[in-house]
Amino acid sequence: MEATARIYHLSHNDLDGYGAQFVVSQAFYNVAYFNADYKDIDKTFQEMMKRIKMDILTGTNVDLVLITDVNLTETQSQFIETQLNKLENPPKLLLLDHHATGEASAKKHEWYQLDTSVCATRLTYNWVRQFFAPEQAELDARMDRFSDMVNVTDMWIQGHENFEKANYLSSMVFERDNLCPEMDDVSRQHKFFLVDKVFDIFDQGGTIRQAETSLYEIKEAFLLDQGLSEEIVRDDNQAIANKYFSLVYDFVVKHGFSIIDVDGHKSAVFYNWQHSVFQHVTARLFDESDKVDMAIRVAPQGRVSFRSETPDVNVGNIAAKYFGGGGHPCASGGALKVKKVNNEAEGIKIINQMIGA
Repeated sequence: MEATARIYHLSHNDLDGYGAQFVVSQAFYNVAYFNADYKDIDKTFQEMMKRIKMDILTGTNVDLVLITDVNLTETQSQFIETQLNKLENPPKLLLLDHHATGEASAKKHEWYQLDTSVCATRLTYNWVRQFFAPEQAELDARMDRFSDMVNVTDMWIQGHENFEKANYLSSMVFERDNLCPEMDDVSRQHKFFLVDKVFDIFDQGGTIRQAETSLYEIKEAFLLDQGLSEEIVRDDNQAIANKYFSLVYDFVVKHGFSIIDVDGHKSAVFYNWQHSVFQHVTARLFDESDKVDMAIRVAPQGRVSFRSETPDVNVGNIAAKYFGGGGHPCASGGALKVKKVNNEAEGIKIINQMIGA
């Protein structure tokens, strides 16, 4: 398989899942990555299928669907195989996993490769290494060592000399990245970047303290790599989180955001954003853009938060009037008449219903 092969890669959302994807990224560069917890596998696969069909419609041949660090039920395995086989030119299907609960599926499907002795990152490396060119021997060896470190934490090998370092590496994946959900690909690149740089420190014999001391500069290097201005990145009077908020601001300005009318006020709507990201990014939107008068944050649990630039747009009154809430003139909260909101479009629909739009 060539480095240009079009691959769809679905993996778990822990270090082993992202580690498997990181290893794949070292050999292939035309890869669409997806990550999910076990409860979201079916939904995420449907999203993959939509993208695959779009690729096919635009004349792009999909070579492989790769699934790692995810055990599938027999029903899920059969459904995925059936859906892919319905395509005009079905891609190859390969699953690499180490969870014993997938044994029944592995017995029924040749593409379901199960090995409980090592983690999924190690299994993925064992598959990927055949695609490294002879001149990539150093990269090959590095991915071998990386897979070993991931294996220590994922297989929970207590007493191993790298156990604490491996667990620290795992923390890079679970750390909140101060980005927004729409930046899913950037968030994954962020995890790859941090894991790569911290592993490099450990691989050269560095300590956890050295890794932590270097982490601020590593994050600044990521922000520069993403195109954030050096003036912002090198500002010694800005917290690193604020610099990430600037990256989010640049993203939403470039890609746009939803705006609805609430009592004559132009209102930006953001779904499932971290509260800190919402506060900082909307504050800058008010300062630097004339597109919005207020902003609404919709949480999956149905809670809503409101912000405005001036008391002239009294979001405390708006929250009390429509959403059973209240608060300050420029900052307030309330709730939608539902216990679950699945996406932004659904949230906007419910808000419009509650304000009578």
